[in-house]
Amino acid sequence: MELTDFINKYNELNPTDKKNFSRITLRLLSESYLIRDVKEDYDDYYFAISRENSSMIDAYLSIINKKLVIDKDNGIIAVNNINETSNVKLNKRDTVILLILKYLYLDKIKNAKDITSNNIVVSINEINDFIRNYQIYRNELKLSQIRDSLDSLEEYKCLNYKIDENGEIKIELYQTINYLVDIKDINELIATFKEFKEFNDETN
Repeated sequence: MELTDFINKYNELNPTDKKNFSRITLRLLSESYLIRDVKEDYDDYYFAISRENSSMIDAYLSIINKKLVIDKDNGIIAVNNINETSNVKLNKRDTVILLILKYLYLDKIKNAKDITSNNIVVSINEINDFIRNYQIYRNELKLSQIRDSLDSLEEYKCLNYKIDENGEIKIELYQTINYLVDIKDINELIATFKEFKEFNDETN
C-alpha cells in the first residue's frame, strides 16, 4: 500500500477504528508481538490480522523501516526491521537462560501429547537441572539471578512468569521465543551450549 493510499484509507476509518489502529500500532512498536493465545492480545490480534488493517499497519511501519510479519499458523503478529537486523541485546547470562528456555520449549512441544496451545510452562528447577546436567556453570544459578534474567527476557514478550499457590515460580513460554532464537533443532541447541564452556570459570 502506498502512503497516499494509507492516508485515504485511514481517513475512511470511523473514530473507534482510528483509535484502535493507533493504539494497536503503538503496542506493536513497543512490544514487537501480538500473540493470539495470550488473553490480553486476542482482540488486538484479530483487529490487526484483517487484510485491510494489516495492509495499513504495514504501510505505516514502512515509513520507519519496519515491516509487519503475520504467522497465522502459530498465531503471531510481529514487527521486524526491514533490513532484518535485530533489536535484541542480551548479556551472557540472559543469553544462556534464553537458550535453555528454547531447549525446554522444543523438548516439551516435541514430547507433549495434549498441548492445547503453543505456550509451554516450565519451572526454575528445570532450568537449574539443565545447568547442572550440562555443566554450563560451576554451580546452580541463584533464584535472584534467574529472576533478573527472566525480567530482562520478559521485555521481549517471549515469556511470562508468576508464583503459584505453592510458592513455585512457573514460567509460561510463548511461541515468540522461536523468533528470538532461530534454532529449530534440539541438537543444534546442545551444540550451541558448547560455546559457553567459558562460563564454567565465572563466579555465580
